[in-house]
Amino acid sequence: MAKPIICVLIAVAMISVAGPAHATVRHVGTCVKTPYMTISAAVAASAPNDRIDVCPGTYPEQVTISIPLYLAGMEAFTATGVLDRAVITLPQNPTITVKSQFNGDSFVPQILIQNVTQLGSFGVVITNLTVDGSANPTGQPYNCQGIGVTPGLVGIFYDATGSASGTVVLIGDVTTRNQLTQNIGCGYGIWAENDGPTNQSVTIENSSVHDFDLGGITAVTAPAGAPPALTATIRSNDVHSGSACPACLPYGIDAEDIDGTIESNIVTGGGYGIMEGSSTISIMSNTVAGSGTGIYLFEDGASTLASNDITNVSTAFDVFGGNPGPTTIKSNITKNTQTVVNYECTPNITVTSNTFSDSATGFSKIPGTAPTATNFLFNIDTITSSCL
Repeated sequence: MAKPIICVLIAVAMISVAGPAHATVRHVGTCVKTPYMTISAAVAASAPNDRIDVCPGTYPEQVTISIPLYLAGMEAFTATGVLDRAVITLPQNPTITVKSQFNGDSFVPQILIQNVTQLGSFGVVITNLTVDGSANPTGQPYNCQGIGVTPGLVGIFYDATGSASGTVVLIGDVTTRNQLTQNIGCGYGIWAENDGPTNQSVTIENSSVHDFDLGGITAVTAPAGAPPALTATIRSNDVHSGSACPACLPYGIDAEDIDGTIESNIVTGGGYGIMEGSSTISIMSNTVAGSGTGIYLFEDGASTLASNDITNVSTAFDVFGGNPGPTTIKSNITKNTQTVVNYECTPNITVTSNTFSDSATGFSKIPGTAPTATNFLFNIDTITSSCL
């Protein structure tokens, strides 16, 4: 009878060591005693499943995470009662770059998550931090060295390719801001990609992503992967493009060759609100306003667009691709657009139970009969235009 008891005790001990409940907590900054002075130093000293709490302050560094880790900003009040925050800024001479297998570009990441071995009961969690790309310590803005020339700049880059199968990353309650590259179109807020053969997952939620000059939140499977090799949940974020570069056509959220959901986000400004290509994904309950195109579907894919609220855009839904589908656009509300649905002569699109108001054109370049009987139309100047 003794042998089984010993085995159970060993198993419990192993679980206790691996689990986050017994992880070491490290502190960075000046609000506690015996802290690490940089986030990178605390990361280097950490073991899988450790936690790093970062005091309010400014940290000019690039942070690389390659183990399961909980990284969080601490909240503290100053003598005047003002709540400070922990802000990661660019160092004067960034030295870390990462190459995207999706588009071949190189990026300077402010936080890089890469080659994570999944141990314990959680992966990588980043929360309550601000990642600011506006300036290095000398006050000079970072730039891309010229139009179309890399490296670009990205606030948080999750490269899932070298990670263990099933690695989970959660990015929540963060702010990325000012990933501006002198408005020449190579600054991104949050980027997640996988070009490996095994599926990985990422959740990006409750975050503020603003003032980038090309992409807010990007989730893609690179061509070398076995799509869909990334499952992404992108929800309850506030995304706003602050680019002064109209030719850059910045976008709020982009999902390509992935599975997952894009839900309950507020997306404003830019050339495109939400873009989706070759994915099986649900886009639902989002608010999109003030962009050129509200939701843009391109290439082949099967998507459901439901219960979105789209206002003050040029085109609410733009479908462009070879033979996507089936794609369903249902129970959405649009107001004040030039065009509600631009089919681009694309088949396999079901449009039903929507409420479309105040538009110059309802259904543009439709390959068949306009679905006027299954939608509610108010103040539409031209109901339909045929596919030419």
